[in-house]
Amino acid sequence: MKMAWTLAAAACAALVLCTAARAADFVLQAGRVVTVDGDVLAEGGSVFVRSGRIADIQPGYVNPWGAEVRRHEDAWLLPGFVEAHSQGGLEAANERAPNTPFVSVLDGLDPLAEYFVDLLRDGVTTVFVVPGDQTLLGGKGLVLKPVGRTAEEMIVRREAGLKIALAPRSGTSRMAQVAELRRALVTARGQEAREVVDDPDDPVRSPRQKALSALLDGRLPAVMTCSAPVDVVNAFAIMDEFGVTGFVRLGTGARKALPMLAERGVPCLLPDDLEPLERDPESGHEERRFLALEARDAGVPVVIQANESSPYGMRSLWYQAAVAVSQGLTREEALRAVSLEPARTLGVDGRVGSITAGKDANLVLWSGDPLDPASHVLRVWIEGEQVYDRAADRRLARLLEGISDGRGKGAR
Repeated sequence: MKMAWTLAAAACAALVLCTAARAADFVLQAGRVVTVDGDVLAEGGSVFVRSGRIADIQPGYVNPWGAEVRRHEDAWLLPGFVEAHSQGGLEAANERAPNTPFVSVLDGLDPLAEYFVDLLRDGVTTVFVVPGDQTLLGGKGLVLKPVGRTAEEMIVRREAGLKIALAPRSGTSRMAQVAELRRALVTARGQEAREVVDDPDDPVRSPRQKALSALLDGRLPAVMTCSAPVDVVNAFAIMDEFGVTGFVRLGTGARKALPMLAERGVPCLLPDDLEPLERDPESGHEERRFLALEARDAGVPVVIQANESSPYGMRSLWYQAAVAVSQGLTREEALRAVSLEPARTLGVDGRVGSITAGKDANLVLWSGDPLDPASHVLRVWIEGEQVYDRAADRRLARLLEGISDGRGKGAR
């Protein structure tokens, strides 16, 4: 009898697993499918999702599997956007001490922060959370999906980058900043050479030096903040001297370094202000610069970031992409700048950034053109699981109902 119950329980468990596996397989169809790395299916397309991944993409409305079909003929389907630099979800952007390579945003992340829900509302399914720029060696960042009960569940890439500020922090000169950075790296390299341990897979015993050891041997990329062209020159010098790899985050004052970055082939993130005013030091005349266009024309892959502290506009990647189009980028280039290009910069383009067979099924259904301010996100899937539905967004509904139509009633 006991064996019979055991076999019955095993059979039920197998049935549940099979049912769950079938439930995870579906066909998502939309009137327009923008794959980003391929053709735009303007007359309708079908994306086949199997076990959380994209299995196939076909033009038209087809269903060879016999799987569940979810058709939205009036909507647009795009890959989830990728936010390449953020401090969202952290209690504080920076530590008080400037030299803290051993800290990780994993320990300070709040998975329940409203910031992550805001990302889903804006069609973002991948985000790089990293310490802020008021630092020297600021700690490690993580590439995350904006869903999960714990920070561990959210991780897409753990060793994603170590924040290094070449731009001097408040109260520090540029000479002192670079000298202190060199001293820290020389000390780490010297300690790594002297350290003798029993475990060959753990060459550095000190927690302070583990991150720097990973940085020096290429296992951990650097995220270098540069506010002026001289900071970019110093970043190149650090890369050459210590064998450091990674990418650069530009401030608006560093735009003149774009040709140098193109020549070196070093990826960079554009500032969140894509149209800064630049004052001529002699005439005092102000001229507006168009950074997305300048980067494209310089031969630099355009990677756009948002500003999570902005109350509107720049807080959203779709808005930033629309600004890039207004500067002269094509729609395809602008959409790549908020999806595939940041995914490549972060080293996760094998999983996210485009609607491509084999990648995670991170998909966003829009009511229309995502670069049109009248459009909005309808639904979001991450790894094949629906994680956002605008119709069930109670907080958004309360906000919309709070907008008066002039007669004391809520408007939508």
